[in-house]
Amino acid sequence: MTQIIRNLNTLRSQQMSRSQIRQRFQNLERSVNQLTELLNQNECSSNPCRNGGTCVDAYNGFICQCPSAWEGPTCENDVNECGRYSGTPFGCQNGATCYNSPGSYRCECPANWHGIHCSEQHDDCKTASHEALCGHGTCIDLDRVFAGQPKYKCLCDEGWKSDGVNPACNTDIDECHESHVSCSTNPPVQCINSLGSFHCGPCPPGYSGNGYSCTDINECLVNNGGCSVSPMVQCMNNIGSRSCGPCPAGYTGNGEYCTFSGACRMNNGGCHPLATCIENTAISPLYRECRCPSGLTGSGVGPNGCITATGTACEANPCLHGSCQVSGNNYICICSPGYTGTLCETPTNPCDSNPCRNGGTCINQQTSFTCQCSSEWQGSLCEEASQICSGNFHQEIGSIQYPTGPLAEYPHEKDCIWILSTIPGKVFNVTFNRFNIEYSPDCSYDFLQINDGPSAIDNAIGRFCGNVAPKNGNIISTHNFLYMLFHSDGDTAADGFNLTWTTTDPGNICAICKKIYIKILLYEKRKIIILEFNF
Repeated sequence: MTQIIRNLNTLRSQQMSRSQIRQRFQNLERSVNQLTELLNQNECSSNPCRNGGTCVDAYNGFICQCPSAWEGPTCENDVNECGRYSGTPFGCQNGATCYNSPGSYRCECPANWHGIHCSEQHDDCKTASHEALCGHGTCIDLDRVFAGQPKYKCLCDEGWKSDGVNPACNTDIDECHESHVSCSTNPPVQCINSLGSFHCGPCPPGYSGNGYSCTDINECLVNNGGCSVSPMVQCMNNIGSRSCGPCPAGYTGNGEYCTFSGACRMNNGGCHPLATCIENTAISPLYRECRCPSGLTGSGVGPNGCITATGTACEANPCLHGSCQVSGNNYICICSPGYTGTLCETPTNPCDSNPCRNGGTCINQQTSFTCQCSSEWQGSLCEEASQICSGNFHQEIGSIQYPTGPLAEYPHEKDCIWILSTIPGKVFNVTFNRFNIEYSPDCSYDFLQINDGPSAIDNAIGRFCGNVAPKNGNIISTHNFLYMLFHSDGDTAADGFNLTWTTTDPGNICAICKKIYIKILLYEKRKIIILEFNF
């Protein structure tokens, strides 16, 4: 149109002949017709765009709008998405291999990843409940090694184990045939196995306790242990029993019962075995006189009462459990191990020297002893630090420290389970004195998991790590059981934790706690309202 106007202006400004003007009009008409033809022609009618491209008609041509997987003037060229999307969120992630194909591409994921871009990690523990996967245990997800093969492991509850083929903890441990059974061994108490647990029989006669530990009863403290009190006979407490001394001179009997028989009828009246005992009831019922036989001299009283006039004091063998050594006109007894006294007549107590170290309890076994060590120590004298990982504690007060002994950090690749139990109707009050476990945002590397009950499927109090003590250092249960699981991986370690516990009645919880907060979360239109009630 601009050209037409320009030609008209030229006609006006120039004087031309009619023939020239007609010729120019004809040329102009042809140009307008050609332009109209080109504008009316639809170049998209032949569907020139390939592979799903959209054709847009243009002046004397067309434009193809291609799908994202194709490019080129007519969308004839495949886009190499593996190169174009490499390093972007649309590319294959986490080491996956990208394969390009006409109009598309695919990602071949490593074993532990899945999804279109291999951005989703497998968590095989979420495919079912812990109970369905592990039975009596807790499922811990592991990185898959082979594609399509789930991989996880089960941390078994106390009293259960895997059969070695399936990771599920469905095989009962017969604790009564394990070396770490905690029933009393001195004295021996019967261990009774049950599914997932065990219990100890009663302490034998002469002992008190719950079967896990038995304490000797000193029978002599009550009514002289059943020994005679008239006349008075010495009661001697033994481990698990008691014994009565002999009836005094002038009495016969077994120590429990003594019958008066005269001064000389019992043990020769206390005279030397070779002396003659002569009673004189005119002086008193128990008066007696000891007379040495001919050739011997002395008072006649006791094992040294008669000696040869020309011999030595040791000829009468006065030392009961030892050797006799002459000392001037007298003698000295050199006692055998385990005995003391002038005549080596009294058994010694090997525990008097406190041989057990580090708080161990010495148990007298007549001529020898044994040491009953606390959980932190071992050895014949409780002289070696032990590393206790897992255990059952059936007691009202106690403590757990891990690691124990001289170690500065806990070991790698450890799974420890402690189960605390106390009197039914009581609850635990746990105080953390020290807490330092490798930190991770979700406590997935190293952690201490605490459950309010006897197993990992009971109410979870929480999973804790870092250097802040759980629940600000104080946890109070709602049951008479607590379950604690400690897990460490193969990397960073720390110096562990130390806790103590006592037991109390549920009604005393508020007397122990300074504050109890009840928080109610109400979700409404993405707003969170926190209501706090302070008792």
